[in-house]
Amino acid sequence: MMKSFITLFFTISSFLVSAQEKTPQEKFENDLKRNTITLYQLGGIAPKAKTQTDLDFQTKYKVKYYDFGCLAPVNISFYEDYNLLALHYLADKYGTKEIKDIRQDILGFDKWNKK
Repeated sequence: MMKSFITLFFTISSFLVSAQEKTPQEKFENDLKRNTITLYQLGGIAPKAKTQTDLDFQTKYKVKYYDFGCLAPVNISFYEDYNLLALHYLADKYGTKEIKDIRQDILGFDKWNKK
């Protein structure tokens, strides 16, 4: 029950924050200043389990994964664009080969990986 409440709270607060920030660039810059970079993904009915590799990646690169579950946000392109900014930042800072363990199911990964 508590986990559901926390998930709902985070989802609502994410939408409120994104409403305050007009562009993915603004949100990314604010998150970068606060060291709260988040990589967004769509899940499904059951959330995708985080592996030890995912947990290690989050710790090493100071990011977190957020799974929207089966309820995609109305402004999904906002989060895809945000993820693209985050991916470019991580690749520039650490190198593309270094971030090879990133989840490939995050929004925008396919677009970023084609470059």
